[in-house]
Amino acid sequence: MLFIFICIGCTKRIVSVHKDVAKEVSYSSIYHIINNYNLYKDIDLIDVRDNDSFNNSHLIGSRNVLYNELDDMEYDSNKRVIVYSYNRNKSIAACRKLRRLGIDADYVPGINNYPYDLV
Repeated sequence: MLFIFICIGCTKRIVSVHKDVAKEVSYSSIYHIINNYNLYKDIDLIDVRDNDSFNNSHLIGSRNVLYNELDDMEYDSNKRVIVYSYNRNKSIAACRKLRRLGIDADYVPGINNYPYDLV
């Protein structure tokens, strides 16, 4: 009986992955991507903050698309999207919205705590 219990416990479990699961991209990874853009032309950085905040400071190479305009955003399906907002929760919400639209998106944990220079 113990043998059967052990064998059952060793079987592989199938885990389903939901397409709205958001993945965090570290600040150091973003810094590396920005400083080696010629190697990462297949990444699209999206800032979903308001226009004034974007104009005051943003990640180099990013473009501004308001959160409520993500549904209508044009994107290159060959590119990976990395999205960010003010903080982790807003960044995750934007990322999940994009993933539900079928866009391969990840997120930066919030621009407010970004330790490197912004433009």
